[in-house]
Amino acid sequence: MIGSNPKKTMNKKIINIQINRLPKNPGVYLMKNRLDEIIYIGKAKNIYNRVRSYFYKSQNHSPKIKNLVEELVTIDFKPTPTELEALILESRLIKSFLPKYNRQLKQYKNYPFIKVNLKNEFPRVYLTYDCPDDGNYYFGPFNKAYSLVEDIHLINKIFKSRTCNHNIKVNPMDHSCLYDQIGQCVAPCNGSVAKGKYKELISEIIDFLEEGESDVIEDYLKHTSDKKKDLIAKQLFEQAQKIQRDQNRLNHLIKQNRLLKDAQQYADSVLLIRENDLHFAFHISDGRVKNRFPLDQPSHLIDSLNAITDQSNDTPGQLLPGIESTGQLFSPLSKECLDEMKIIIHWIRSDQGNHLIIPSKSISSFLDSLKSNTIRQLSDIYSLAPNYLESQIV
Repeated sequence: MIGSNPKKTMNKKIINIQINRLPKNPGVYLMKNRLDEIIYIGKAKNIYNRVRSYFYKSQNHSPKIKNLVEELVTIDFKPTPTELEALILESRLIKSFLPKYNRQLKQYKNYPFIKVNLKNEFPRVYLTYDCPDDGNYYFGPFNKAYSLVEDIHLINKIFKSRTCNHNIKVNPMDHSCLYDQIGQCVAPCNGSVAKGKYKELISEIIDFLEEGESDVIEDYLKHTSDKKKDLIAKQLFEQAQKIQRDQNRLNHLIKQNRLLKDAQQYADSVLLIRENDLHFAFHISDGRVKNRFPLDQPSHLIDSLNAITDQSNDTPGQLLPGIESTGQLFSPLSKECLDEMKIIIHWIRSDQGNHLIIPSKSISSFLDSLKSNTIRQLSDIYSLAPNYLESQIV
């Protein structure tokens, strides 16, 4: 008969003692190994329940979780007043410690961009990892390069923009390339399209990437939807699935661009939130949470907004990379700031009306509105102005 391992039994008892000491509040938990190295960082609305779940029905856990639990020796925690702060703290700590079992947020420095190179007479649209202030258009950063490559390929296919990277010297005698022959390029190389017409095509792509709307895209979606129905009727399901994948890719790109646009728009703002009957004001500056003000009554909100306005005037935010003087309508945030703004925007869009976001430029008018109303409870604040973000979750 094989007996139990005394070391494992003792370690399990120690872990149970640590779990029982965990708070049932929002926050971040840090799991450490025998060398006191942080091997995993997580966040939770209820730290106790979340950590306890690692040891409940463990036979159903993934190999990753089983290995994590096997190495686990110590559990530390950092409570936060709100779930939003737990989300932000988790992201910051992961980037600082790079735990081996946290894979999703470690590679944030490798985020790619979509570049529209306006320096060429016949601009191209392609992937890049750099975002200098050079007068070109940059969109992003996005999360996954391999997915973005497919997105860009689909955009070029739909708009028929060129994909070759050589300098074009228009020559009507040039033979058309394969992309021209299969109808996926307007072929500026052989004079099939005038410079002005090609620039209109590129402007249409920029408008689509900025606004998520385009007549070309609408026509494409309508045409492919009709084609998909016809293929399904003919039981050509694989071809119909290919069309569906392309449509899903376009819709996801549109949602991602809206998220990026919101992140840029609210990189300097005040976010009011209500959680567990508590109220807080977050000052977001240069795309990161700078301060949090607990609120007990409307007068505290007025004081907090005045303090935030004074801070903004006294210490102007440092310009973010890529927005110094390009004159672009849509300029990317830095990778680090964007990562935090994505967390904030996702939280806002998943929240059910317990927030109000005020762009910095609107704080003064909001204060005037606040002072002119007889507000007795902070919960009445959220009805003073409409929520500025769409309610749909990206």
